[in-house]
Amino acid sequence: MEKRDFSNTYILDKVMWILIHYRWSICLYHIMEEIKMARYQDIQNYIMSLINSGYLKPGDKIPSERELAQRFNVSRMTARMALIDLVQKGLLIRKAGKGTFVNELVIEQPLGKLRSFTEEIKSLGHKPGSKLLLLETVKPSLEVAKSLKLSSGTKVLKVVRLRYVDEKIMSLNTSFFPISRFPELLNLDFSSLSIYELIEKKLGLRIVKAKQYLSAVDASASQAKLLQVQKGSALLFLKRITYVMNDIPVEYVEVLFRPDRYTFIIELYR
Repeated sequence: MEKRDFSNTYILDKVMWILIHYRWSICLYHIMEEIKMARYQDIQNYIMSLINSGYLKPGDKIPSERELAQRFNVSRMTARMALIDLVQKGLLIRKAGKGTFVNELVIEQPLGKLRSFTEEIKSLGHKPGSKLLLLETVKPSLEVAKSLKLSSGTKVLKVVRLRYVDEKIMSLNTSFFPISRFPELLNLDFSSLSIYELIEKKLGLRIVKAKQYLSAVDASASQAKLLQVQKGSALLFLKRITYVMNDIPVEYVEVLFRPDRYTFIIELYR
């Protein structure tokens, strides 16, 4: 029977061999994972380049998992995981039995910060836009007069605007301003983007707080036409009263949002 060498040198050599082999196995594993992640990222960069260049537009179908796997020489699982990640980020949407498509623009606005529409959209990296539809002085409804702390019959300035994000219609805004209290409001250019900026920079007033109410309504025929939705479609309905110093209201606004393009986020803690 062959006598085995169990000397310290033999054991040390074996241990070193195992460690070296294990180390190379780990290195090889990490190399393969890095290659896999690089391919994974290549797929996502490719899809994003198609979207950012305008080649793929919202609603367009993207290449299939099989096509992407062949193009980047990866497994379908790797291609699928790359797409799932983009779906979770809201850039793509999967439709059962149909494939994966470029998602429509959806803005997520956290509630809790007092920002104008323009400020919020810019902070999210998008381009805000505005179209002035109406500018006139009117007698306010009882709700508007009460919200602005005006006596009934006191005229207000009514401003109606369509708001855009990346040139897509997002909302219909109807604002009322107490011109008896702030006559300088009549001299402002409401075709510009930010009403808050106009109030603070042109009038020298500091906006300090707002009360906001959120509900849902059905689109009327005129609202549906402006927002390019079907009559009776559900819309997000926001009412906001904005105050300057000394609890003085400076604006009452009603906003109708397309819910397929705009959503509000409320973060709760316990």
